[in-house]
Amino acid sequence: MNKILNQLALSIPIEYKKKLKSAYESTFARTNYQRLAVIGHARTGSNFLLDGLGTSNAIKMYHEIFAGHNREIGQDFERIFATLYEKQPRNIKIVGFKLFYYHLTEQEWNDFLFHDEFSIIHIIRKNKLRTIASLDIAFKTKQWSADKKSEILRNNKNTILDTSQLMQRLEKIENYEDLTRKRFQKEVI
Repeated sequence: MNKILNQLALSIPIEYKKKLKSAYESTFARTNYQRLAVIGHARTGSNFLLDGLGTSNAIKMYHEIFAGHNREIGQDFERIFATLYEKQPRNIKIVGFKLFYYHLTEQEWNDFLFHDEFSIIHIIRKNKLRTIASLDIAFKTKQWSADKKSEILRNNKNTILDTSQLMQRLEKIENYEDLTRKRFQKEVI
């Protein structure tokens, strides 16, 4: 039966598929869902948070859609941002994304701040030294999220922090956090 359905799907011209999708979306999809941005720094628990939110059938979360590994910083902001406004199935109540402080240019931050319909979760890690150590370990091991299969050996977790740069790195994180609080001072975060 599946083979027949697959063959049937392949035989339908693309213009009919587009019309069918459009008819489906106009009947069953919607754009009036809550929008959410999780803002923070790498290694603060954002993957854990997004994975948890993603377990709900009512929430659709995008990971680092504005990151440098997904686009050239400063390019395609409007096109990517538009995905947060696409029609979604009726069961979707929240659409959101993860944004690190350094993913946007200053102009893109201004463009984003113009959209006040986003709820904001400002995720921070109290122990910023652990944030920095975790980031260095992630770069060293190339492992950015943990699961049961990917336990890092203890000796791979050893890292040497450059004390001459440590204070600058800590201050940079604190400055990002302060700037984010200022940017969203009128919002409940």
